[in-house]
Amino acid sequence: MRLGRAAAALWLVAAAACKPSTEGMCAQDADCPTGSACSQGGVCIARPPEVSVEVRTSPDAAGWFSRTGADLDVAVQVTRGGADAIGAQLAIPACAAATCTFVGVPVSGGFEIAVPRQVQAQGSAAPLQYQVTVVDRAGNQGLATGTLRIDDAAPQIGASGVISPAGIAGEDGQSWYAGSGNVSNTIELSVPVTDPGTGIASIALHVNAEDVKSGTPLDPAPLAVDGGARFQLPAYAVNKQLPLRFTITATDALGHVARADGSVPVDGVPPVVTELEVVYASAAPADACASGLSCGRQGSTRLLRDDAADVTFDVTDCGAGVVSPPALTAGGQAVQAVEVPPASASTCANGNRTHHFKARVDFGAATISAPDAAGTVTAQLAASAADATGNAASAAGSASLSLWRWKRQLPGPATGAPVLLAGPTGARSVAIGTANAVTALASDGSQAWTQAVSTGADLALGPGGTIYAVSTRSSCANGCSGTLSLVTPGASAPVVCTLP
Repeated sequence: MRLGRAAAALWLVAAAACKPSTEGMCAQDADCPTGSACSQGGVCIARPPEVSVEVRTSPDAAGWFSRTGADLDVAVQVTRGGADAIGAQLAIPACAAATCTFVGVPVSGGFEIAVPRQVQAQGSAAPLQYQVTVVDRAGNQGLATGTLRIDDAAPQIGASGVISPAGIAGEDGQSWYAGSGNVSNTIELSVPVTDPGTGIASIALHVNAEDVKSGTPLDPAPLAVDGGARFQLPAYAVNKQLPLRFTITATDALGHVARADGSVPVDGVPPVVTELEVVYASAAPADACASGLSCGRQGSTRLLRDDAADVTFDVTDCGAGVVSPPALTAGGQAVQAVEVPPASASTCANGNRTHHFKARVDFGAATISAPDAAGTVTAQLAASAADATGNAASAAGSASLSLWRWKRQLPGPATGAPVLLAGPTGARSVAIGTANAVTALASDGSQAWTQAVSTGADLALGPGGTIYAVSTRSSCANGCSGTLSLVTPGASAPVVCTLP
């Protein structure tokens, strides 16, 4: 009986799939045709290829490949298999190239697959997982996986932070640091840097030359490199009020470069303190110069020796700013200055304002200079102010005072001759008579005392410091008469005698 074509085909497939033993079953793999193995049930079954993969291109740095360069050579070895392997392809689930599937070229022992480096996205260092599939003549598939490490990413520079010293809160709300000092006045800066690929090769800092004194080293070496770097900024070389600017450069092992700019506010300039001004119109009391009497207050140029008056000045700092009242001295005495309105509009780029200060000064207690020919003396004024970082400045001024025209005037025109009263040299006083009083003036012109008399005229000095005030005699047509007042300094009232 002849077999049909279909039956004959089935017989050929069965014969190819299994080579039975004498009992019609397989006992070992050798009993089966190539590409098959003997199962536990004694039946020959197809076996897929066993595959291994290896990237034979040498890494560019630290096990990583650059994105530029020749295609990567991926070797595919078929280490054990059934029927002959007839094809291989490599597939990357997600890549940046136009195609992510690459076909192998047959070589001895397997295949070679060329993979372009541009499968990696620009600027990325994400590992690329791939799978290689090998197919034999019987349609069996062998699989292998691997990872491509292609680095096209630059390092990542984080926000820089100051480690020391502590910042000082400025008028503008920023943290400021002191500048313009000795070489130990530095700012230690921490710069975090990471790299997703080959790793960091170097970190450098460059100081902006425009922000520091000429000759300052602009490229300080890092103090340490560990997950970033630490540097010392030369705050001592800053003699301005500005952000001290710098640039951080980080480079990985493949030469990818990242740059970041930063700055730290540094104040190396003291405040501006204006010249102290005396507000002559503020002299008190306002009515010290009675109408019709000559007075030491000469327009807006003089005060009386024992006047109190206002002194004003301004302080401006465009860096850390003015944070406390300045110190003021007037004629050698410390005086409290207080800030007063109005505040000026912003005069600084960072919004800091000019501050107005005023102090009430009692010039009667001030140390004064020797008088000039016009009887004018000077009381020296000085103010000093510091900004929040300790930079200090000062300014001076002066007040003009009259010694010869005084707040307390004689109660009328002087009559007759005065007398010089005893006292230490430089501290003597003079008694002057007027129509109704005898008044003593101290050597500085201030009133020492006064006593009313019925009639004042010529004065003469008697025993024990008693002053004789003799009135002008009246007409002698019907007889002559007059009065004599005995004025004792410190007494409550004079003794009056009638002269025949």
